[in-house]
Amino acid sequence: TGGVTGGVTGGVTAATAVTGVPGAPTAQPTGGIIKLEQRVNPDRADGTSVKPVLHKRHAEFEPEILANLATYNSERTKLMLFGDSVFHKFGNLNLMPEFAPVNLASPSFHTEHVIMRITNLNLLPMRKVPVVALMVGGFNIGSKDSPEEVLQGILGVIKELKITFSRHTKIVVFSILPRNSLKLNTDIRSVNSALVAASDMANSGFNFVDLTNRFVDENTMAIEEKMFEADKF
Repeated sequence: TGGVTGGVTGGVTAATAVTGVPGAPTAQPTGGIIKLEQRVNPDRADGTSVKPVLHKRHAEFEPEILANLATYNSERTKLMLFGDSVFHKFGNLNLMPEFAPVNLASPSFHTEHVIMRITNLNLLPMRKVPVVALMVGGFNIGSKDSPEEVLQGILGVIKELKITFSRHTKIVVFSILPRNSLKLNTDIRSVNSALVAASDMANSGFNFVDLTNRFVDENTMAIEEKMFEADKF
């Protein structure tokens, strides 16, 4: 978690530094930038990653999310977080208090859950927040979604963020973090590579920060065991 905090803090802070310069209108990201492997997932139909749905623990998560949302301050809040348990662990006020962040991430969230959260909450008062950060897709990978399905899910989240927030809001997308599995890491690398390509396109509408090297030994290319939690996430 310390490695994540360092990488995210550096990436988000760098993005926040440019928020004083209004950006040009941005186009929505589109699929098919890099065609990734598609596989049938017997447990999740094709297209599940982009169809908004409430998480099965929605009722449990919602009080915390509404409490975090209530901390938004139009003058002080410079950052909002969306995603899964990696971001959720930061809490609401402990991460970069000088930016008065609002944390709307929840444990075990897939892309479809983030899309539902964005569309289900009243975020209109926050639409001019300078920076929105996103880390999601790890649980889609763990649920055996194909790389193409995961990519489309993440692009779907980005699309909703662009609709919801001002065209001047900077959207910073962080890479899916490595897992303790060679097979899963192959899929993760594919998705992250496609996101690099997507973010490099003119008017992509988002910046991409790859945190992989924060967790991989540069000499052996092995992932440090201390970076994993009990569930190997």
